[in-house]
Amino acid sequence: MASMHTPKTAARRQDASPSCRATPSPEQQLQGIVLDALCQKLGSAKFLVFGSGHDSPFWVASNPDGTTRFLERHKDWIDLQPEHVKALTTAVAYTSKL
Repeated sequence: MASMHTPKTAARRQDASPSCRATPSPEQQLQGIVLDALCQKLGSAKFLVFGSGHDSPFWVASNPDGTTRFLERHKDWIDLQPEHVKALTTAVAYTSKL
């Protein structure tokens, strides 16, 4: 898979989170030290993400030698993803209620 960052975004990536291998989406909710801590563990990890969103391509790119999979219950979010993320996503229907 091609890298998601260019020389221009590589500088931004260092400012955003020095441990991440990709540039976080500006719409991504997770930022700061929590994001940095997660990125330190990624690269060749087995990483399961509950839900997909603007950050889904970022998670795939941040774990290039690992296995990243998504579970998503909203078809609309799956439809918004690039094809490589759709291929890593399983649609789910949860039956439990709170």
